[in-house]
Amino acid sequence: MELRAALTQFTKGTKLGLPYIGKAFNVFKRYTKAERALMKIEPVLNGIDDPKLLRAVEQKVLEYSKSKGPVANIRNAFNPKCPDYAEYGAKASQWLEKNVPHWKELF
Repeated sequence: MELRAALTQFTKGTKLGLPYIGKAFNVFKRYTKAERALMKIEPVLNGIDDPKLLRAVEQKVLEYSKSKGPVANIRNAFNPKCPDYAEYGAKASQWLEKNVPHWKELF
């Protein structure tokens, strides 16, 4: 596994009173200390070395979170109009079920 994959983290938090799902190579560079405290940023997942799969997993989590109610995220992590959206959606589901069987409880 590449160093970047090992350090890339999925985070969850709150933004404008709504759940927020994100990813960051370095959460300390992406958010200031004040932002981390305000948004209650906490690392949840890590260890995906394929950049497309990383975005697909983020999209899968985002879609699940949206199914429960509004979220603060404005943009998709993986464009549903992309030709390989279905393929990577399936890979994301497989990765989550294999590596984090209770992932829905985290979000």
